[in-house]
Amino acid sequence: MLKINFRTNRKKIDTFPVPKAYDLIEKEKILQATIPIHLDGDLEKVKKVPFGISLDQEIKEFNSTSYKSGPFYSYKLENILLLKNRLYFGEYEYQLNPLEKPLRIYDSNKIQEYKNVAFSSMRISTVFFGHWLREELILIDYLQGKKDIVTSSPPTPQKKEIMDLFDLKCHITPYAKIKYADMYEGWQHTDFYTDILTKYKQKICLLSQYQKVSRQKIVYLKRGQSASKRILENEDMMLELLSKDFEVLSYVAEVTPVKELYAAIYSADIILSIEGSQMAHAIIAGKPGSALICIQPPDRFYNPFKNYCADSGILYSIFVADQSKNNDSFYIDIERFKKLLEKVVNKI
Repeated sequence: MLKINFRTNRKKIDTFPVPKAYDLIEKEKILQATIPIHLDGDLEKVKKVPFGISLDQEIKEFNSTSYKSGPFYSYKLENILLLKNRLYFGEYEYQLNPLEKPLRIYDSNKIQEYKNVAFSSMRISTVFFGHWLREELILIDYLQGKKDIVTSSPPTPQKKEIMDLFDLKCHITPYAKIKYADMYEGWQHTDFYTDILTKYKQKICLLSQYQKVSRQKIVYLKRGQSASKRILENEDMMLELLSKDFEVLSYVAEVTPVKELYAAIYSADIILSIEGSQMAHAIIAGKPGSALICIQPPDRFYNPFKNYCADSGILYSIFVADQSKNNDSFYIDIERFKKLLEKVVNKI
């Protein structure tokens, strides 16, 4: 039996220390990107970013015409313990996701043991399903047949549906004792990442072949379990505007059967969403040449999907909303939103 004493004090670290044994799978590359479609004055309206880099740096990356792929590493670890959002090994305690609350220590004898596995350093502790979707799913596909895979994400019926749809298998658990492990980091935007996305879209294309529409189609991905934190006050007015010129379908992704959702997304000309992890469904299922419009709350300027759209051949666009008197909600200027729609439609 693998013995790990995780009750003792360890050094809490924020940056993962590179082990002596590791493999460089793919070197860093610089890829070409396009500046997202937006309206003049939008960037002046943003107030702050949710976390991570500064607002000035986020705006700089937003306006950048390049982005980085790799370096893609595989770290060699021994005798480690995964407890949802924490990794214990040697003298270290590494918090994989600082957004999650610490776990209470409990009986380690109930944790399943694995001898030789692979997992990611970033998303074993995913907070929301969309993060798991855009990060972990691709790595699972890459490792399938090479390693025994351990992964984690919040409970959702969609996870099983997606694993079945793409014929993927792994151990889904937030808790594990591991004797030997390869921990992967930096695979986002690599060649295999885009190759796997292409494979997924070819399969999803078959799901959407019977979707018939007489005019351009918009799929609106509504916020799900976190909706109370990002509320669009005049959502009904926006949907009424869209329905005049488009066929509009609205979905709460986490309660929609995956095949139905992905068939609709793939057949859409435009995918529209408030900024959030549910946008990952557009990356997986959106067809090349379509557009993703991200409605940005002014106090949450965040654009990781710019580069994921570049991986997927999807046009990325943003519209910055206006803050309402209620700090948890915001609204869009309908006339300005019309102008953005025109710009996007002229590009697709």
